[in-house]
Amino acid sequence: MSGGGGGGAEVHPTRSASTTPAHSTGKQRIICLQPPEWTGRLPVPNKLGIEERDGSLRQVAALPCCRSGPRIIAFVAQTATSDLDYVRQHREIWELRPELRAVYHDFFKTLLEACGDRRPIVELGAGPGFFREFCPESISTDVIFTPWVDVVCDGCRSPFRAASAGAVVMLDVIHHLPKPLDFLAEVTRILRPGGRLVAIEPWITPPSYVLYRYFHHEDCTLSIDVAEPFRSTGKQAFDGNATIPFRLVRSLRTRPADGLKLIRCEPFLGLAYLATLGFKRRSTMPAGVIRLAERCERIAGPLGRLASTRALLVWEKV
Repeated sequence: MSGGGGGGAEVHPTRSASTTPAHSTGKQRIICLQPPEWTGRLPVPNKLGIEERDGSLRQVAALPCCRSGPRIIAFVAQTATSDLDYVRQHREIWELRPELRAVYHDFFKTLLEACGDRRPIVELGAGPGFFREFCPESISTDVIFTPWVDVVCDGCRSPFRAASAGAVVMLDVIHHLPKPLDFLAEVTRILRPGGRLVAIEPWITPPSYVLYRYFHHEDCTLSIDVAEPFRSTGKQAFDGNATIPFRLVRSLRTRPADGLKLIRCEPFLGLAYLATLGFKRRSTMPAGVIRLAERCERIAGPLGRLASTRALLVWEKV
């Protein structure tokens, strides 16, 4: 069954708790809707993001999720200035490193292949907007304001209408979610029957656990509550725990998510990405190093999955 079809994901007009004044920026009008748990004043990066996006977004007629009403409906999240700086640094490194872009483009091709002909595609955790550049038809969303997203919202409480999206795609996002089970319920709501949630995420094996635990800047703790993995530590926008996708899949084997069926779980080594050193390095990695990593992964074949560092995860709405 396909989740494809005509039309775009539409904004749900009634999913707000309270409304703050609209911000006018000339070409676009942005209404900020506060979720019930939000308190405090609008932080500086929100204002900055609104100003910088003026003129950089598609016209409303070309934005499927906003066919009527304001250009963007944003559920406001408290965002530290360093979050926007962090995204900007990723953009700078992205422009400097063609070999890193090539590895990510392979990830993007894998995501799109798993989506099939299901449209429209909503990306969660768009951040620097890399996937949006690769797939311009997609609708980019993130919990923080950046100049490269179409819709700012919490993935657990999105503004999209029920059964309006053909696919939801994510790259390295599930392991940042404060409430993964709530997120799956929200994805089930917005997906059409046969629609898919497609993600590439960190994966835990004995070797990768050592990698993520001792050589990565994010947390890697197996003893977590899958429903609220950051309950004891608190959660900032870019806080993550590499074990969340692994624990989530294992949890759902015994207690499947209502309306979603896991149809693919494909761990892989991911040596090419490891060889790039990710966004920790500003200078280009020699192309020969990347080719060697790719060759080693091909030689390892199925045995290499015993040391997988990532996995392709695909859920389908039933």
